[in-house]
Amino acid sequence: MYGLDEDFRVLYSNINNWEVFRFDLASSPFFSSPTNSASELCDQYFTELSQLVDAHAPLRKHVLTIQSSAAWFSSEIDSEKSKRRRFERRWRKSQLHTDRQLFEE
Repeated sequence: MYGLDEDFRVLYSNINNWEVFRFDLASSPFFSSPTNSASELCDQYFTELSQLVDAHAPLRKHVLTIQSSAAWFSSEIDSEKSKRRRFERRWRKSQLHTDRQLFEE
């Protein structure tokens, strides 16, 4: 994994206005004039919902780039950085000389 950057293509959708979606769903032929047979009802359900979802929540594409971490960055460096930030927050809150010394070490 080191040295390789990877791109992931993600497809997603989001319904922004649920009230309009509910209204369109309630007024769709699936509810207003359903068919009699089970297989036609399934086809109608699939067709109507597909059209509504495509209209109200179209698929969007997004590319996520996963970058590999630097070879020199280790968990030890990460923990030391965390410790230093913790000391800095303590010093900024207390303004004590001893806390500043811990932060600057």
